[in-house]
Amino acid sequence: MPRNETIKNLVEIQIGYQLRQKPKADDDGKILLIQLKDINTSRTQLEFTEETLRFDPKRSIERQLLEEGDVLFMGKGSKPFACVVRNLPAPAVATGMFFILRPKMKRILPEYLAWVLNSKRTLDTLMIASGTGVAMPVIRRTELEKVSIPLPPLETQKKIGELQELNRQEMDLINQLSEQRQILTEGICRSLMENF
Repeated sequence: MPRNETIKNLVEIQIGYQLRQKPKADDDGKILLIQLKDINTSRTQLEFTEETLRFDPKRSIERQLLEEGDVLFMGKGSKPFACVVRNLPAPAVATGMFFILRPKMKRILPEYLAWVLNSKRTLDTLMIASGTGVAMPVIRRTELEKVSIPLPPLETQKKIGELQELNRQEMDLINQLSEQRQILTEGICRSLMENF
């Protein structure tokens, strides 16, 4: 049975880039600003599009600059989630709505950490600590740091991460198939109406 460790001992935690006002979009901006809209609908990965805001920050971003393997954790709202930062097309920061968790890679892998944070057990614990019944639950950093998680060997963590990635790919394919089926059904219905 793996021993448990607190998140505080396994990751460095930062709060995302705090915006004092709505950033001014700049097509030539050097920094991407990751917002909730830049996360896919299943909340498992970042989706960079032409709509991803580019800007030039007025303050230092050194501490909030994202790295491959960081884990973003959305701690505000009734549906918290974690996802791993992968395939950054340019330097990027996440908004202050996110915690940035930087795993100590010799002890915990990002995909495993995201899986643990997304588990029902962990989320239930965090939501209770955030105040059940409040209009906008907010998970505090101190509560996140206290979360105790099982720490199996890195090889086991890797297998769990790979399995989760396969599951994500399968869900993406199922969603694409569902969308195509809907388009086909809609086309058949229109054809029937035209021939009525």
